Amino acid sequence: MKLLLSCSIGLAVLLSWSLAGAQVTNLTVNGSSSSFTLASGDPVSWDFDIPNGQGALVTIWFDLNGNGTVEPGTDKVFAQFIQTDGDSNGGNGPPDMDGIVNGHVTFNQPIGLAPSKYILTFTHNSVGGTVVGTVTPLVSPNGTISGTVTPPTGKEKRNIVVEASQLTDSSNQGGHKEVFWDALADSTGFYTIDLHSDSSTTFWRVSVSDNFAPSIASPAEAIVVLHAALTGINFSYTSPAAQVTGFVYNDNMVAIPNASLYIGSDSGNFSRGSQTDGNGFFTIGLQASELNGQGWHLQTSTDGNWTTTTLQANRELPPINPGDSLHRNLIVYTANSQIEGYVRVNGAAPGFPMYIVAISPDTAQANTSSDSVTGHFIIPVSNKLSGYSLNIFNLPFNYGFGAVSAQAGDTGRILNVILSSVVERGSGVPSGFALHQNYPNPFNPTTGIRYDLPKASYVTLTVFSVLGEEVTRLWDGQQEAGTYTVRFDASAFPSGVYFYRLTAGSSVATQKMVLMK
Repeated sequence: MKLLLSCSIGLAVLLSWSLAGAQVTNLTVNGSSSSFTLASGDPVSWDFDIPNGQGALVTIWFDLNGNGTVEPGTDKVFAQFIQTDGDSNGGNGPPDMDGIVNGHVTFNQPIGLAPSKYILTFTHNSVGGTVVGTVTPLVSPNGTISGTVTPPTGKEKRNIVVEASQLTDSSNQGGHKEVFWDALADSTGFYTIDLHSDSSTTFWRVSVSDNFAPSIASPAEAIVVLHAALTGINFSYTSPAAQVTGFVYNDNMVAIPNASLYIGSDSGNFSRGSQTDGNGFFTIGLQASELNGQGWHLQTSTDGNWTTTTLQANRELPPINPGDSLHRNLIVYTANSQIEGYVRVNGAAPGFPMYIVAISPDTAQANTSSDSVTGHFIIPVSNKLSGYSLNIFNLPFNYGFGAVSAQAGDTGRILNVILSSVVERGSGVPSGFALHQNYPNPFNPTTGIRYDLPKASYVTLTVFSVLGEEVTRLWDGQQEAGTYTVRFDASAFPSGVYFYRLTAGSSVATQKMVLMK
């Protein structure tokens, strides 16, 4: 359950609290303060009280021997995260679903937990409660995904977690719905994920959740189209040709356990995610085929779609060669200030949102979106860093922009964008209106979007997230009849499913594309 139940960099903040008497009280899971039973895919809910605005460390354990007691040497952590009172964004864990700072935290979501015994602990300053439970198999699955996992030599095959996550919208649900289903491998490494699917054409991402770093999972993930029974989705681990290690700290130099991070090549051809251990240490392995003389960048994950409480740590790495072992630490800065200003296109408000990133070179970055009408933006930053470069990413191909320097606390910064007339237009006049499937698809990080205009039209080409939010506008203006290609660079966007919509006069068409980093 990587999206909803991933521990983030807020854990170090929680561990540094020292409020006397702070604790988790009135805890219930699925209505019980002691034990619960549910089927895989049923809603999982919990409620607890905590001092206003504070958060609890939530740990979900597989109770592998079924004795109802947490035994770290025997049982296995499935997920660990912070849930904070009033945090409706959920950047530091699942959101508090009432969204109010009122000392009461709640969660309710259907989740495809693997059939098993579980122990859930909720603590603040080591004071809290525990609820045990049983998840039974899905009664009537209409889809299965199965295969084998071959772990590194010396690692046990049993109880490796394999996860399938839905990538597309569920049209019969009235919109997009993120869905996760998990399975535990048996003693031979064989797993079967039982799940419900909303459509036989739905894309799913299948991956191994266990981290055997520096060994490398191959493939890192499998993108599949779900049918009644998918078999042979196999994973194996190989030894790395090189590795990158380090610690992730907060800006008080406290190590952050279970922080998500990733490494990516400067070319965009290779990327790999990882997570720090209980001491804030990480190891990421690289394959020989990836070591082709290019540079790399190392980053922590964001705390949501846009920066809210913490900045994204980043480091630039030199070319890595076989046999190398690089050590680099990352510092996650708390957002305690902001930079405010406006985006202007040829001196006027842009009329659509733009993706703005404030970068402190080789240290940290923050991101936000400008207002779709006025161009106004506020981007959270840290005043512990000396300065930032403000950049606009993923501008349409006919827009130009130069970076602007800024300091924490600046107001009224103007980001001037120049709109040019550069287009990619093929010869001839097509016979009809058409929006073609982007190519390549899936892509990382660039793709081409081709469309046909049989007559001159006012054209908009817009990219949306799976939640229906406009993330960028690739074209907005008059175009003559012809065949056009727009190059979409998604370097600054997270992996996932996006939709692009073409409007030309009264003609409208939409297509789906998958960004895989």
